[in-house]
Parts: sequence; C-alpha cells; structure tokens
Amino acid sequence: MYGEQILLFAVPLVVLGVLYRWFWAGEIEPDPWEQVKDKDENNEEEEQICQRCLNLTAPGRLFCPNCGASVDSVTAMMPWVSALALGDVMRSGVHLGRHPSSIVRIGFLLTVFAVVIVYFPVGLFLFAPAYLYLYFRNSRNQAAS
Repeated sequence: MYGEQILLFAVPLVVLGVLYRWFWAGEIEPDPWEQVKDKDENNEEEEQICQRCLNLTAPGRLFCPNCGASVDSVTAMMPWVSALALGDVMRSGVHLGRHPSSIVRIGFLLTVFAVVIVYFPVGLFLFAPAYLYLYFRNSRNQAAS
C-alpha cells in the first residue's frame, strides 16, 4: 500500500522532470523565415490601392484623393482621423449607388446605434434621426428604381 502511494507520486514527478529537462535542453534555432524575406517586403514606401475606386494613392496618404475613402490601415487608430473615416462610412450608407445586401443594411443600422451610444445627447436627438431619415429615404428610392 505504501509503495503504491510512492509510485503514484513519484512517476508523474519523474515524467515532469524529464519533460522539463527535454524542453530546456533543446537548442533554440533561428527563425527559418528570416532568410526568405524579399527585398520588396522591407520597403514600406509602396503605393496603396483605394478599395472604393481602385486608384493608386501616394505612400503616406490617409485618404484617397479621388474619392475620399480611407486607404491607410492605421486610420481607425487615430482619434480625429477615425471620425472622418466613420463619417465616410455613414455617407456611403446614405448615398450608396447600388442595392446593399441585408447584412450591410444591418451593419449601417448598428453603426447608427453605436454613434448614439458614444455621442449620447447630441447623437440621439440630432445625428440619429437625420441619418435614419436619409438612410430610409435612400433605401426606398433604391427599391423603387
């Protein structure tokens, strides 16, 4: 009985010790992908493509000079610039020239409710009613055409 208790305690301890030594005794190999990098990958001054109008924009620009859409990946992280990008999304919901799918319509409505929550007094009484009026008017005009 006493030997079985020692085995139940000693065997897992020995296994953990062997795994610990195996893990820390292994050699750290360099990253194999460091040698494969292209020369172009290190060049961050590449032209960006606008996802709305598909025009090339100069490196370092935040918005497309042709259509005004956000083209930089860090635009959403800058407080004042992200407000401009959000405004661009809201305008595209009101002035959309094609029939959006139902998931896009739900996304626009959820964006309105997010703006109402963030800008509570002004968003609830000024922004949301005006936007919803223009949005549903545009939706009705698209359905009629």
